[in-house]
Amino acid sequence: MNSDSRGSITPTSPSWRTPPAIQFNYLSAEKDRRDWIDAVRVTREIMAQSALARYDGGEAEPGPNVQTDDQIWDWVVTNAKSAMHYSGTCKMGTDDQAVVDPDTMQVHGIEGVRVVDASVMPVVTNANTYAPVMVIAEKAADIILGRPALPPDHTEYFRRDQTRTAELRVASKDS
Repeated sequence: MNSDSRGSITPTSPSWRTPPAIQFNYLSAEKDRRDWIDAVRVTREIMAQSALARYDGGEAEPGPNVQTDDQIWDWVVTNAKSAMHYSGTCKMGTDDQAVVDPDTMQVHGIEGVRVVDASVMPVVTNANTYAPVMVIAEKAADIILGRPALPPDHTEYFRRDQTRTAELRVASKDS
């Protein structure tokens, strides 16, 4: 859910009818490599617990012959499927990296073009994108129709702490 890989979408023509060039760039970040290898190893550790022995039918994939980091990575590159939540290509905000104005949902510098979908999310959600996109769409509809904004809600949300995750992983190996 928190890949460091970044792809790109590049217009190939001034016409909206011409599809853009899309480079997904899956698995291009070193952190992604480490996360996938760790995921395979941790899954094996979990399945090796005695409490799960009665459910153990043997490892189907990647298989017991795949053991080294390089072997695991080769299996991932060949067999893994993306579950990424595609978002962030038209970041909403007011900073230098922002593409969409959060007050109007219009693309900065282009009159009459609005973006109202997961691409305006400045960060990938840590869950399915459906509900946040519905919220974005409702808010955009209010903006477009000139309805007054609801008061802000500053509810805290979960964000994975990379250092804490590593600490927990180390602690579980020591016990």
